[in-house]
Amino acid sequence: MAAASEFTPSPDDTLVLIDGNAMIHRAFHALPEDLTTKSGEVVNATLGFTSMLLKILTEQRPTYIACAFDRPAPTFRHVEFQPYKAQRPAMPDTMRPQFKRIREVVAAFNIPIYEMDGFEADDVLGTLARQASERHLHTFIVTGDMDTMQLVGPDVEVLAAKRGISEIVRYDVAAVLERYGVPPERIPDWKALTGDPSDNIPGVPGIGAKTATKLLQTYGTLEGVLEHAAELPPRQRQSLIENAEQARKSKWLATIVTDAPVTLDLAACRTHEFDRSRVRDIFRELEFHSQIDKLAQVPHGREVPSGGEKDAKPEEGREDERVGARSVAPKAAQPHGEEPGQPQGIAPTDAGDDGVRKGDALCSPSSLNERPAPETQLSLFELEPLPPEDGLPSPAIIEGAPDTR
Repeated sequence: MAAASEFTPSPDDTLVLIDGNAMIHRAFHALPEDLTTKSGEVVNATLGFTSMLLKILTEQRPTYIACAFDRPAPTFRHVEFQPYKAQRPAMPDTMRPQFKRIREVVAAFNIPIYEMDGFEADDVLGTLARQASERHLHTFIVTGDMDTMQLVGPDVEVLAAKRGISEIVRYDVAAVLERYGVPPERIPDWKALTGDPSDNIPGVPGIGAKTATKLLQTYGTLEGVLEHAAELPPRQRQSLIENAEQARKSKWLATIVTDAPVTLDLAACRTHEFDRSRVRDIFRELEFHSQIDKLAQVPHGREVPSGGEKDAKPEEGREDERVGARSVAPKAAQPHGEEPGQPQGIAPTDAGDDGVRKGDALCSPSSLNERPAPETQLSLFELEPLPPEDGLPSPAIIEGAPDTR
């Protein structure tokens, strides 16, 4: 895999990585489907995603930002385990067209999109976050997919949307440990034991969340648990012995790849100037009138003269690295590797619609650079709360944050 592009971040710089599919999916299910324009275009997911994006740009003001999407092609997990996510319903017809709209919004803000055939957005996010950590750049992953908890580390935090798009929970290492009882790197072991119905990962029958946590606290890893299966109560012992290989396969399925053939290009991800008039025109077409008012608060925007983009003064010392970029698909036989000479995966914003995971949309607390307490919840929209995850306690709300439960 090629090294990350040469660009030196400052100590206080931050990178925000947005899980596009997760956020679109959560926004779609959180906001009413009858949110339409006068022409009848459904815009509920587009509105939720756009509101989240404006929150990030105006309140967090990250130094770098990028968005990752799933691709419609099967991933290496689907190739190796056909039941993977096979139980999920088809994408709603009213959601599909909104992917194109949201990509249009992302492109208008000059935010690069990363995606790669054969890999999930989580793998792309994990790879970019690892490359950022290697350069001591603090990263915030904006998602609703709890699988990303395994990526949390000293330089990586997850902003996980909860209860529709009404609030988020911020996870650092301590918060992950408090919620699951195991450190971030043991989340794949935890899912190997409990399984994950949302992804159709089988796990070990009869092992629930509390038992999995206790076993890992005692024996450390999945292999440690399997090695000591004979010491466990009869039912647990029998299930672990009979389903040992299934557990190992489940861990493999649950593990996010951090060596996908994509390269973090910090020059491309730096918050560029964008054409306010272009964004404003899109918002008017979508009838996002309140978002137009908020657009003035977004930094580094500019008005392009009537003569067009070519007459506008470009940002000094920088070209638009997004032009001509494309996504590439690694061969199925080498899902974790990179073919010699392959370009790296910053994808075009006009790529086709793709399948979607469960996920969330976000708003966030005060400046990311302040890094407050491990778990913080904020309200973005006043919506009916959704129930907490099955088998896990609802996260505590930090004092001073609005309680929307």
